[in-house]
Amino acid sequence: MRSSHALAGLSSHRILGEAYNRLPLSNVSNARAIHEEKNQIQSARPNLCRSRSVEKFSHKECSFGDPSNPLDVTEYQHIIWRSLCQNELSEKPISLRQDEIKSIDRGIAFDNMSHVHYRLGLGTNGLYIAYGIMDRYMSIKSLPKNKLKTYSCAALFIGSKVEDYHQPRIGDLIRMADHCFGENERSFSPKELYAAEIDLINTIGFEITFGTPLFYITQLMRISGQTQELVLLARYIIEIMQTSDQFIGVKYSKQTAIAVMVTRILSGDSRWTNALAGYTTYSESDLYSYALIVRNMLADQNLISTRFMRRKYGTELFHCVSRVKIPSNFK
Repeated sequence: MRSSHALAGLSSHRILGEAYNRLPLSNVSNARAIHEEKNQIQSARPNLCRSRSVEKFSHKECSFGDPSNPLDVTEYQHIIWRSLCQNELSEKPISLRQDEIKSIDRGIAFDNMSHVHYRLGLGTNGLYIAYGIMDRYMSIKSLPKNKLKTYSCAALFIGSKVEDYHQPRIGDLIRMADHCFGENERSFSPKELYAAEIDLINTIGFEITFGTPLFYITQLMRISGQTQELVLLARYIIEIMQTSDQFIGVKYSKQTAIAVMVTRILSGDSRWTNALAGYTTYSESDLYSYALIVRNMLADQNLISTRFMRRKYGTELFHCVSRVKIPSNFK
C-alpha cells in the first residue's frame, strides 16, 4: 500500500484513472453499453431538415459598408452571407401536408401570431423563427385545426426563448392569444401549451437555429441602398409574404431578394442591379413573377390574412410604410 507521501506525488489524473480501473467490470461495461446505445439512437434518428448531397454556393462579392468602422465588421459580411446560403442549400424544401388546415387558415394564424408578438413586445427575429417552426412542423405532421392557435403560440414561445432575454409569462401569452386570435377561437391551458411546445420541438428535431429572412434582408438592403423607411418597407413586404402559401418552399434568400426588388420598384428605382444579381445569384427573371404576386397582396386592402400587419406597418412607429402607393403594374 502506498504511503500518503507517495500518493501526493501522483497526478490527480492518474489517481482517478486507477480508481476507475478498480471499478467492477460489469459497471464499466454497462456504462459503455449505455453510451454506445445512445449514440446509435442519435445516429439512426432521421435528419428532418438536411439533405445528403449539397452543391457549393458560389456568388460574386461586392463592396458595401464602411471598412474603416471596426463595428461594421465588413470583412465578415460575405462569410455570413455564404454560410447562410450554403446552409440553405442543404435544407430540404418544405411542403405542407395538412388535412384540416387550409392555406387561408395558416395565413390568418400567422397574422394573429404577428399581433400577439407585437402586443408582447418580443424580438423581431423570434417571430420569423416561430413561422419557420410552424412550417417545418406542418410539413411533417398533420395538425388539427382546433390546435392551430395553441401550436402557433407555442412556436412564439420557443422563438422568444431563442431570441429574447426575458420570455413572456404564460398567463400574459394566453391572455394576448385570446385577444388577438378572437373570441371564436378556443383558449388553451398552460399544460396544453407545454405539450404543444414539446411536440413541436421534438418533431422538427430541435432544428431552431436556421437563418431567417431578417438576416438576409439586412445584408441585401445595404447593397441596394437603404434608408430607415425603405428597410421598414422591405420588412413589411417580407412579413406579409410569410402568410401566402405561394411562398411556401421558396428559399428565404429568394424571398428576401423578391422583397428588395418590390421595394426598389415602389421607391422608383430600377427593378434589379448587376451587383444584386451577382451577390444573390438570382436574376431579374427569377424574381419578377413572384414580385407580381406581392404587388397583388399589397394592393388588396381587404386581404384577411394580412389585416393586422397592414395596421401595424401603417402606424407612425413604422413610418406608415403599408400606406405606400401601389402602381397598377410593375412594368
